[in-house]
Amino acid sequence: MAGPPKTPSHLQLVRGNPSKRPINKKEPKPPKGVPPTPKHFTKQGKYWF
Repeated sequence: MAGPPKTPSHLQLVRGNPSKRPINKKEPKPPKGVPPTPKHFTKQGKYWF
């Protein structure tokens, strides 16, 4: 693989698109929100999670 890895689409939108290349609309997006805490965490662990 030559050169640096591609910049994610959301960063291209924030930083601007100097190369004027099309932005990938089909790029996978991470789920929104906070993930649930694991059941085995203690009360203090859940606080810091």
